[in-house]
Parts: sequence; structure tokens; C-alpha cells
Amino acid sequence: GGSLGSASSHPVSRALAGLVAQEDFLLLTDIHERQGLGVVARTGQGEAALGRPELFAQLGISTTAVPDHDGPIAGLALNGEFLAWLLLADSVKPEAQFALGELRELGLSRQLLLTGDRHSVAQTLARDVGISDVEAQALPEDKLNRVLKEIDSGFRPMVVGDGINDSLALKAGVVGVAMGAGGADIALASADIVLIGSDLRRLGTCVRLSRQCRQTLQVNVIIGLGWTLAIVAFAAFGWLGAAGAMIAALLHNLSTLLVLGNAGRLLRFHEPLLKLKDEV
Repeated sequence: GGSLGSASSHPVSRALAGLVAQEDFLLLTDIHERQGLGVVARTGQGEAALGRPELFAQLGISTTAVPDHDGPIAGLALNGEFLAWLLLADSVKPEAQFALGELRELGLSRQLLLTGDRHSVAQTLARDVGISDVEAQALPEDKLNRVLKEIDSGFRPMVVGDGINDSLALKAGVVGVAMGAGGADIALASADIVLIGSDLRRLGTCVRLSRQCRQTLQVNVIIGLGWTLAIVAFAAFGWLGAAGAMIAALLHNLSTLLVLGNAGRLLRFHEPLLKLKDEV
């Protein structure tokens, strides 16, 4: 299971891979990752499969009943024979509740959880972080369709994800944010923003910085247009005198310096992350 997990970008697969020493990994060939379902590869003992129950139904492999487990479940099969269910437990990132609460304070009050996990798992995670709208057992195309539906309804969604299953939704969102630490390459390539440290509190930082950039841009447009119109008006009424062309050029350069100085204030933007209570 750990060897197959190392061939996938899914968080559950990565968690399984972390349980096995790298030197103990089996040699894998002909690797196929099936989006939202799992991974299939050939080993020295034959074809192996690791993934959701739907993967084995697609491969025509009979399995035992899916266990009633409040966490992610992955099945393992070898040469068409089902071996076992692997039961895992999800944990919420320690900063998640604070980060989502901060986004709500910034006006991003409509928050959705789109996940491939089962309903019971998704509802538990959503309850822990304060999200009420949940869509569970969502395949990549389901996530994409939900994002497009939100856009059609007039919303401008910011999509946050880290796996290959999130790449379509990240690309479709008005703003796509990928978690950099351990994120799938395709997710990083599909996103507009990559959080290198994967600390969810940086989502609030992104919102504040983008709003400050927008405000700075608006002020710069007002300065540039207003100053230029004033120079044109002064020149038209002859208020610049005999040396009007030279004075106009100097005033134009002065407006350029004002715009650059205003934009330069963004370089002072800095928000250090405070330690969480659990880390103190």
C-alpha cells in the first residue's frame, strides 16, 4: 500500500507512503493514477490497485463490504484479488478554524467544502471548522461543475486545494490557491497563487494584500489621469506661460514619481504569522 501511495499525489496516498521506509518500496511500472479514484500499477508480484471502492467496481474486482468507518478508506488489491481495506483518520490543520473565521470577517462568508471523502467524514471536518455547506464524495468533475455553478449564480469563488483532484476546480475558480507544501504539480500549475508554507492563515493575507493592491492601483489611476488633465487644462488656458512645454514635461515627470511612490508603499506590506496556542 505504501509503495502504491508513493506513486500518487492524493493526501491519503501520501499518508500511506509515509508509513513505509523508502528503501522498502516495491519497484512499480506502468503507473496509472485515476483522478478521484486511486492508482493502479504493475509490481513484481503482478498488477496492484489502491483506491476508493469505486475503483474496484470499475476494475471488476469483488471486495468485502465497505467498513463503517468515520475516516478515509482505501482498498488494496493484487492480481485481481481484493486484499484489505485500509482505515485512516483525518485531522484538521491546527490553523484551519482561525483562518476560515478570518476570511468570514473579511467578507468571504459563503464557504463550501468540496471533498472526495464520505459524507460522515466531510460533515465532521466541516463542523470542526465552521462550514455548513458540504458536498461529499465529489469527483474532480463534480468539483469543477460546482465551481462553475457558483460562477453562473453570480459568485466569484476563491478555490483552495492541493491535489490532482482539485486541479480542474482551481483552474475554473476566479482565483485558485494551491497549497505548496506537498501539493500536486498539476494543482500548483493550475493555481493563480501558491502558498509555499501551506499555512491556511495566509489566505487572509492574500485577501488583504490583493485589496491593498487594488486600492493602490485605483489611486494611481486617479493621480495619473487627474494630473494629466490638469496639465492639459493649464496649457490650454496659457497658465503655464512661455515655458509651457518645459513646465508640462516637469509636471508629468512629477506625476510619475508620485505614482511610483504610492506603489512603493506596497513593499512595506508584511504580516508575520503568530504562533498558534497549540504551538506555544
